[in-house]
Amino acid sequence: MIPSKTAIRKELKRLLDSSVLVQSERLGRFLQFTVDHAINERKEVLKEFLIGTEVYDRRPPYHPSHDSIVRTEARRLRSKLKEYYEAEGKDDPVLIYYRPGSYIPVFRSNRYDDRKKVLEIARPSHQVITVAVLPFQDGSGTEISAACALGITDEVRHKMTHTPGFRVIAAISIAQIGSQSTDLSTLVNQFGIEWTIDGTVRVSEKQIRVTARIVSAEGIEVSSQRFQAEARVEDLFDLQEKIASALASRISPQLSNFAKYWASLKGTNPGHDIVAYYADLLSAEALLDHGISSQVPAALEKFQSIAKRIPECARTQCGIAQCYLRTAQRGIPNSAKLVLEARTAAMKAVQLAPQMIGAHSALAAVLAMELKWDEAERTFRQAVALGAHHGTYRQFGLFLTAMGRSDEGGEYLARANEIDPFSYVQKVSMARYFYHSRRYQEGLLYLSTPCVYGPSPVESSVFHAFIYAASGNNRAAHELARSLQRSATLTPFLISTIAELYGLCGDMAGAQALVDEYELFDPSVPLSNVRRAYLSLALEDPTSALCYLRKAHRDHEAELPWCNTDPRFDKLTSQSQFQEIFDRVLGDTGSACRLVSPRIFSLAPESLHSQHQ
Repeated sequence: MIPSKTAIRKELKRLLDSSVLVQSERLGRFLQFTVDHAINERKEVLKEFLIGTEVYDRRPPYHPSHDSIVRTEARRLRSKLKEYYEAEGKDDPVLIYYRPGSYIPVFRSNRYDDRKKVLEIARPSHQVITVAVLPFQDGSGTEISAACALGITDEVRHKMTHTPGFRVIAAISIAQIGSQSTDLSTLVNQFGIEWTIDGTVRVSEKQIRVTARIVSAEGIEVSSQRFQAEARVEDLFDLQEKIASALASRISPQLSNFAKYWASLKGTNPGHDIVAYYADLLSAEALLDHGISSQVPAALEKFQSIAKRIPECARTQCGIAQCYLRTAQRGIPNSAKLVLEARTAAMKAVQLAPQMIGAHSALAAVLAMELKWDEAERTFRQAVALGAHHGTYRQFGLFLTAMGRSDEGGEYLARANEIDPFSYVQKVSMARYFYHSRRYQEGLLYLSTPCVYGPSPVESSVFHAFIYAASGNNRAAHELARSLQRSATLTPFLISTIAELYGLCGDMAGAQALVDEYELFDPSVPLSNVRRAYLSLALEDPTSALCYLRKAHRDHEAELPWCNTDPRFDKLTSQSQFQEIFDRVLGDTGSACRLVSPRIFSLAPESLHSQHQ
């Protein structure tokens, strides 16, 4: 239940007068400004830039991508609020908190369920894994690597303590057993440790590379995650928090659902059995979420293998659904069959775990590819209401962008970026976002600037080239296309994309040569009608493009939603046949989804640039 404005103001005063906040004037100003802004329903959106100027007195040339004060203070405030409601304010009638990635306060009555959601306390039970976070090692012997190793250890320990599904042994408890603290058998015997988390920090030239390892009680490596970033002393605190956030987001989503199922089979603490299966699950998710598209088949094979052993695990079904959805978007024919397979897996995940965020977002993505726009949006909103999850934020952001609502979409992509800016899938999604929202200059800045949080994936180069072409820089687009042709693994999807880029750049001979060599219009070549429509337009054959689009709609191809906002179809928007096709694509959604015509968009959210200089 949402409290009254009077009750919220009384709770605000209690917080400002509390021992937790009374000594922190800046956090108090942050809290008061955002609460006042929310309950007074002011028109300005609560964004990072507004808070920086109004609360922290930042002035031009202030830019949030260069100054992380607001993001840092927001994390401190969330931590202070949790501390307050765990002790001094546990009996307050009202709760005030902030969701990760958002500066808009949330107000709730202090019922048990609401308090539990705010505090997110992982209590010892059969649904948690007991972990020890060991000191990360300095692998370079420099001042920066030493400081970073110490800071990352503390941040990972803090983040895992507040992540549902884990019970973290206190650092002081481990220190008390002295030099034996890194001996695995000692940790297992003393504390019942099921996992240890440690790693190394290395500095090379201007780069920091952090490798984090998870090892089971049996000494088996459960997972290994690598993070690479620029070595900038002024950003070390922010970098350490980002690495801890990304690590937790990759290994922990809905862990309790997995553990709960396994425990129901055993009837006891799942112990080491869950660790063995969970290692396989993390490996499959790493291939899907942080690899390239060519690794999706391997991820699907792993998920299916796990599903044979534990068929009632919702998280595994989510992985299967996402693999099918990713494949369906890669220009293959008969993609509707894959979407149907994804639907089956997503529905099963929702039935098995109705409170699992990823289950609802997988189902929402299926509904979007089935062109059930309104139902998809309702399901996405149901997913994000369950909590913070970078994959869900990313998919919802792209869905809104495909609907022509890029301002809203950018906000959700910014939240995903805040949780895990290292993710390859996130970087590709950002590139797609800038292209489809026609934010070309911002996209070129994003794609041309060396990433603070690791290198950009090769797949971003495709959108980079399309943005160059849309901006009129045909030479740069052509060079990128040639580079892709030389270095990438050539599939029909990529070959047709390269041929299309050649055509868009005016190199009709190069485009036609690829079409002829690989017979891209031959029905036997595994290529979707949508992709052939794109290629026809690049070859200046709009009649064939319309024909292929009609076939794509007839076959319910999964790529159709993106055609709604793709700049490549701008040249067809005035044709009645094209409008007729997309009237059927959009169905009865009314104003919720509309065909986007060429126009000037506003700037993307400030926080989208947070991983660039």
